[in-house]
Amino acid sequence: MPKKTIIIIISIIVGLAIIFSIAALIQGRSQRQAQEIKMRDFLPFGSREEKEDFIDVTQPEEEIIDVTEIEIPTTAPIISKLTKISSFAVAGATTITKERVLEKEEEIEQPIDVSSFKTMRLGSTGEEIQSIQTILNRQDPSPNLELSGEYDESTRAAVIAFQKNNNLVADGIAGKNTFAALNAFQGINGPQIETVAAVRYVKKSSGHIYETFLDDISERKISNTTIPKIQEVVFGNNGDSIVLRYISSNRSTIESFSGILEEETQSDRVRELDGIFLPQNVSTISASPDSSSFFYMNTIGPNTIGLTSTFENKNKKQIFISEFSEWISQWANDRMITLTTKASGLVHGFAYRLDPDTESFDKLLGDIAGLTTLTSPNGKLILYSESLDNSIQTYLYNTDTRQSTRFSVATLPEKCTWSSSSITVFCSVPTSIGSAVYPDSWYQGAISFSDALWEINVLTDRATILATPLVDAGEDIDGTNLSLSHDNNYLTFINKNDSYLWSLTLN
Repeated sequence: MPKKTIIIIISIIVGLAIIFSIAALIQGRSQRQAQEIKMRDFLPFGSREEKEDFIDVTQPEEEIIDVTEIEIPTTAPIISKLTKISSFAVAGATTITKERVLEKEEEIEQPIDVSSFKTMRLGSTGEEIQSIQTILNRQDPSPNLELSGEYDESTRAAVIAFQKNNNLVADGIAGKNTFAALNAFQGINGPQIETVAAVRYVKKSSGHIYETFLDDISERKISNTTIPKIQEVVFGNNGDSIVLRYISSNRSTIESFSGILEEETQSDRVRELDGIFLPQNVSTISASPDSSSFFYMNTIGPNTIGLTSTFENKNKKQIFISEFSEWISQWANDRMITLTTKASGLVHGFAYRLDPDTESFDKLLGDIAGLTTLTSPNGKLILYSESLDNSIQTYLYNTDTRQSTRFSVATLPEKCTWSSSSITVFCSVPTSIGSAVYPDSWYQGAISFSDALWEINVLTDRATILATPLVDAGEDIDGTNLSLSHDNNYLTFINKNDSYLWSLTLN
């Protein structure tokens, strides 16, 4: 075959190969573009049809926009649920309920006293009817009644609605009770009162007592009785009874002063704290569930005795005696005081149930290193921790089945509180736990934690993070002394790092 012919054939073959390669490349590129995952597939920006101005980042010819120059609209500022309450170190705190005057959004103009009005019903007429219609129209929303002076169907309907809103018999007849409610609505019979959550707490350095409403933080001193260097506080009777504990000046004894705040007469008046001293060296003390009395222990000779008493130092009763003296008490419910041996990760601990009525004493848990406990209000569950491999392991013990299960989070029971229903536990949980002997190192201050606040449902085992103080408030918080308000809307706690009091809004 001539050389020229061979060159022509080779050129044709090479040309066809190039054509087929280009075609295959184009087809492959199309397939890859069809399968390519775009950013909007991951983020909720909506489809291209929904947002015509969406910039497809896969289009090379489009201009790249610097997102740092885009102004992002905001709907409302983010309000932290965490609030620092105290302006000083506190020794203890408790949530209470407190009454206050219910402030109206605006005052009622020219109130009309209807207390002397005669009973009105459908068909009644007169100027007094017109006065009732005027008052009803001042509601928000207003029924917009015509001031006709006639007790017609629309007036009767407005009266029924008012009666329902004020928990009255909704019969549409305006009589004595309805008139009293109409006067109260106008503020004639004095201010309306609401009961809300508050917190009462003690200044560590002086023993002065303070309080504030939890929905409106405004620190106010309510007692200036001075007892310096308070280390522990036990509250009772909705915060009106209090035991202040401190170490004597010569550091040889533990003193416990049981006091009663005088009755509050004016909200801005400082109240006196009167009381007595308990025996020296009371080793443990805990308030009863109804907070009317307390249980405490002190040593007499070779024995340690346990007694119950009211905060007024009445109705004293010895219910326990033991040769062992190192106890921590928790009065969980009417039939159960939990007694746990003082904890150390170097020794095994035990927990017992003491019945304050029958004085029976039964073992609950034992042979657990570093044992600390927190019993539920119904006494059915005990949250406890164990010192294991220089760390903390947390469990729930069922007193009926006598079985333990692993708790959802790892923390110390001293950093938790139960809800009154015994269904929910609120805990301050370390985000990390360093290697140490627990709880000793934590008690001694050699170890501190940076916590997150958790809510754990013990029925469903669902655990929810409520707040992370370092992120939400910019502070490392090692939470302890947790307390849940009676309306379940607030959680208060003390930061062990500096003893300042905080609150977390739950609802």
